[in-house]
Amino acid sequence: MTDKPQTPTLKPCPFCGGEASLSQAASDPAYGHDVCCTLCLGGLHSMSESPTDAADLWNTRAQPTPEPREPTDAELQEVKLALRSEVFPSEAAAAVWHIIARQLRGGQ
Repeated sequence: MTDKPQTPTLKPCPFCGGEASLSQAASDPAYGHDVCCTLCLGGLHSMSESPTDAADLWNTRAQPTPEPREPTDAELQEVKLALRSEVFPSEAAAAVWHIIARQLRGGQ
């Protein structure tokens, strides 16, 4: 006797909190799987033959964006120095974007 594969657990819909359902996209698993909210019909299509892969995609949630903060004096000074440097404008812009990206990552 073979055990029936266990249906993966699905998190509630990230849009409305409704219950989600998992289904095979067609009669052939090679066409993938769909996960769809039963309330708002938000969903996704996975080309994977594995229903677990589709469930993992559905259950993956974006991390919250950190709250914006004012730049520190050191960060402002770094930007001012980059803009005043005698490098090509594109290099100065790249330096400024690097500083901004670091700030968005929480100062890391």
